[in-house]
Amino acid sequence: MNFIDRKTDRATLTKLMSAFPVTVILGPRQCGKTTLARTLAADSYFDLENPRDLARLEQPQLALEDLTGLIWEDFASAISIQGPSRPCGGAEDCPDP
Repeated sequence: MNFIDRKTDRATLTKLMSAFPVTVILGPRQCGKTTLARTLAADSYFDLENPRDLARLEQPQLALEDLTGLIWEDFASAISIQGPSRPCGGAEDCPDP
């Protein structure tokens, strides 16, 4: 498999991560999201397809409270998102699509 060095994407992601405490990489399956994220050398990594990591995150405060640095959660195939993402506090705060 060939690796595409995504210097521009990596630089943009690094800039966004310095401005926002939570940054999400979204895209279709197999487009390189995980590969791009792995170039950032996370301090802690959680793969929600791994039963051990999934069990650790059943109590997220206990799993995350002592961690520092870059925390990466790979959850793309662990959840299903219905409809477009909308920036709002909760379902009651969101206008109808």
